[in-house]
Amino acid sequence: MRNQRIVGQEVEYGILMLPNNEQIIAQGTTYYDVVGHLYTPDSRFSFSNGNRAWSNFLANGAKFYSDTGGHPEYATPECLGARQLVCADQAGDRFLERVQNRANQRLKERGYQHQIYLYKNNSDGKETWGCHENYLVEPRFFDELTNMASPSDSLKILMTYLVSGVIYTGNGSICNYLDGTFHFHVSQRADNIWYQIVNSTTGNRPIVNARNEPLCQGWRRLHITSRDSNMSPLQTYLKFGTCSIILDILEASRVWLNPKLVLTDPVIALHQFAADPTLEHKAECENGKRYTALELQKIFFEQAAKFVQGYGSEEDKKVVVEWERVLDALSNLKSRPGLLIGEIDWLTKKAVIEKKIRQLSGYSEERAFDLALKSNKKYEFKGRLCSLADIAKTINVQYHDIRRDKGLFYLFAGKNNRPLLTDEEIEELIDRPPEGARAELRGFLIRECEKNNENRYYLSFDWNLCAFMKQEIANQRIRNNQEIDSIKINIFLDNPYDYRLSEEACLKLTLAGLLKKEEIPERLLPLRRLT
Repeated sequence: MRNQRIVGQEVEYGILMLPNNEQIIAQGTTYYDVVGHLYTPDSRFSFSNGNRAWSNFLANGAKFYSDTGGHPEYATPECLGARQLVCADQAGDRFLERVQNRANQRLKERGYQHQIYLYKNNSDGKETWGCHENYLVEPRFFDELTNMASPSDSLKILMTYLVSGVIYTGNGSICNYLDGTFHFHVSQRADNIWYQIVNSTTGNRPIVNARNEPLCQGWRRLHITSRDSNMSPLQTYLKFGTCSIILDILEASRVWLNPKLVLTDPVIALHQFAADPTLEHKAECENGKRYTALELQKIFFEQAAKFVQGYGSEEDKKVVVEWERVLDALSNLKSRPGLLIGEIDWLTKKAVIEKKIRQLSGYSEERAFDLALKSNKKYEFKGRLCSLADIAKTINVQYHDIRRDKGLFYLFAGKNNRPLLTDEEIEELIDRPPEGARAELRGFLIRECEKNNENRYYLSFDWNLCAFMKQEIANQRIRNNQEIDSIKINIFLDNPYDYRLSEEACLKLTLAGLLKKEEIPERLLPLRRLT
């Protein structure tokens, strides 16, 4: 029986500074001295490297850090499958909500006039920030997918799946065209993707990232950087669940999928699909025919359903059920537009904006959006006179507010809500790692080593490493990395599926007093110690 695929996600959060009393969100300004209050000074693994000035591994196995552009970023621990990933992702949102509240309290106590607001979105209309997906794959398959000189059939199929999937992975956006008009797009991220596959994740943003940074041994990490952050747990579930199935099919045999049924120009198709909330646009494929994104997704679904019936896991079968339900609802978008409100971000956001526009303007439902964004008339909104376009742009941001008592997503999430997880499951993963992969061991080591350390050792953690050295040595001026490597003690976590301590690691950590034998859970002990 094959291992369940390990997956992970990195989310950069949008950040604004506003006066204490909330107002219309116009042009937010990032003040780095204010942003610094998001991060505690007692990090386990601090370093300065360009814009990435602070980083911390957490007791749940995740990583919280300041990334390019000063955005707070949360990388989930390694997860087994889509459902566990959704739970870790939702726990990340709640962790950031706590961090935001703590930082704002600290700012208030120190007399600052601004407060920090975090948003799980991907653009402010000018700049963009990412949501990166990670999938563990075999080295041979990784090489096949990331060959930039001669793109493989597998890569073309994967890109066609990713691009057409924007209809259920997009989070929606208000876009300002060059002629001064505003339009609603299905995705925030899509317009910033200009390459099919490259090594970069910032300036030259691709559909698939070719960077070979596995952070483990014996496997590779496939890095997908083109899709949106999602407020909706269902979208995150579908994003990771369907992609894992497509990767399973491609790894097993491409004969399940038609190599000619691939988009001729995936980047242009992504832009066009994302710009059409009616889902009617057709893009050309290499077989000479034109398909809508929905038609392509139905073809992928049909083949995936057959594959899962014979080879899929129980979770795969649940993913297929939800995939089919969402595609059916999207097929009936014109006659029953409310079926996925509260479950698919772009549809929910569009409905919220249209409802507010109708309330203020009296425009009919069919023409509300187009008429509103062309009108210069002002309306009272939150104590100010604003155009309908400004109101739509404000809602476009407020939808992603991570505060559960303020974010517009949470106000509408109850409609059609089919909860994937319980609150108890999410809350548990804020402080404890998911079980079944090396994140479980990393989280345990962070928690126990810090508890038993008593400031004797300098501890540092990475995805595949736990390292420690005596504090008095760490405090000395060390000349170079080679000297550091000669005096620190390393515990390697190279196998992403291994959540047990090795005999050597157990001995090193217990001799150092960082672990107590009687406090190590049986499931984390070396296998030989159980016999």
